[in-house]
Amino acid sequence: TYIYKLVHHHHDTEEKVFFPWLESRMDIPKRYTEDHETLISRLDDIRDLQAKYANSNDMGQFLEELKRQSVELEESMIEHLNAEEEMVIPALRDHFTEKEHDATVDRIMKSAAIGEVATMLPWILSGIERWGGQKEVDIFFKNVPLPIRFIAKGVWVPNYTAKREKLFTILLQQDSDIPMKIEQGCCCIIM
Repeated sequence: TYIYKLVHHHHDTEEKVFFPWLESRMDIPKRYTEDHETLISRLDDIRDLQAKYANSNDMGQFLEELKRQSVELEESMIEHLNAEEEMVIPALRDHFTEKEHDATVDRIMKSAAIGEVATMLPWILSGIERWGGQKEVDIFFKNVPLPIRFIAKGVWVPNYTAKREKLFTILLQQDSDIPMKIEQGCCCIIM
C-alpha cells in the first residue's frame, strides 16, 4: 500500500502539475506518460498478487512471486526515473530559472496533504541522492519549508529508511526464516 500510494502520487503530480508546467516551454515525449501507465500496471499486478494469496498458506510461492514482480517493478522504475532525470534536468536548466523551479516545487508541496508529503519526500530525497549525490539533495532540500525539513529529518526519513531496509531484507533473502503470514490482502511480518 505504501509504495502503491507513493508511485500513484508521484505520477499524478507529474501529470497534473509538473509536466504541464514543463510543456509551457517545451515538448514532453509521450513515452513518459506511457511509462506511468506501465508502472501503474505493474503495481496493480503486485496488489492483485496479494489478493491471490490472501487465503493461502503457501508463503514460499507468494514470496517468490513477490520478489520477481518487485524486481521487475524496480528495474522499470529505475529506467523510467533515470530517463526522466536525463530529460528534466537539462530542460530545467535550458528553459526555466531556478526561481521558477523553486516556485513550482513550492506549489507542489503546498498542494499536497501532509501525509502525501510525509510519504513522498523521503522517497524523492532517496532518488535524488542516487542520481546526484548529497550535493543535489542539499540543493533540493534547502527549498523545502523549515518545519517540513525538521520533521522530515527527524521522523519521515528515518521511518522510510527503516521500512525500506526491512522490506529489502525480506525480499532479498532466498529462504526467509522470518515468521510471516498473509492477512487481509497483505504480507505481514509477525513480530
